[in-house]
Amino acid sequence: MKFYQQILEEKLEKIKLSNKKGHYHKWTPSSIEKFWKINSSSLILEQFYPIEYWYDLVEWLRPKINKQIEKICDIGCGNGNMIKILSENFPEAEIVGVDLTYDSLKFAKDRFKSNYKITFKVGNITALPFPDDSIDLITVTEVLEHLFLEDFFKGFNEVSKKLRKGAYLLATIPFNEELGFVSCPECGCVFHPYQHMIFEITYDDIKNVCHKNGLEVIGFYQAFNRNIPKDNIKSLLKRIALKILPSFLLVKLFPKPGATGFLARKL
Repeated sequence: MKFYQQILEEKLEKIKLSNKKGHYHKWTPSSIEKFWKINSSSLILEQFYPIEYWYDLVEWLRPKINKQIEKICDIGCGNGNMIKILSENFPEAEIVGVDLTYDSLKFAKDRFKSNYKITFKVGNITALPFPDDSIDLITVTEVLEHLFLEDFFKGFNEVSKKLRKGAYLLATIPFNEELGFVSCPECGCVFHPYQHMIFEITYDDIKNVCHKNGLEVIGFYQAFNRNIPKDNIKSLLKRIALKILPSFLLVKLFPKPGATGFLARKL
């Protein structure tokens, strides 16, 4: 597991841009907030994973749960897609969406204003607004790879504290992610187009950080690729496969790199 700064410092030793040494963007809380305000536009959001991927993730989760789920926390809830799916699968559970600011919660709060079981709080993965031992399921999707390295480790510790014994952590994280950086033509600054900050994450990395925080990994998740080929014959065959084949076969036939995750249980 490597922090983006370490990777880019190694690579930029060999890069010269405009007759001067290339440099990487040093992310700060303010620049991250500005970045995601820009990326919240509908044009950019269309490039993110469609909601069907999260339906697949929760479908994978359901048979692995062996306790009653009374309270759920969705960290980094964003527009509330995961909350929508969780509410459909756990209709009796209280669900709390957590995000960084009141502004970032506005859309989701309005979306679920008629559902009294869904509420929202400001917080983050290193400071969750709940008592210890109070949550049955915590979901963290499209969050962990965006954290500073220190917050990554603190986050696992905080999550473990908030989970009840035998409760679950469901998270996505891009295992074996292919590195991809872009650069600004004006200043030569190099950065990841989706603000990923942690790379080369292995299954053992996750097992180790979970173990250190009293969590046991009970399964790794792999999404299947829903993209349809342009070729007419291949397109027809894939559409048929997506309709008739079970998920475990689709994962083997059409794995989607980077769309991965894990489920852990508090010991």
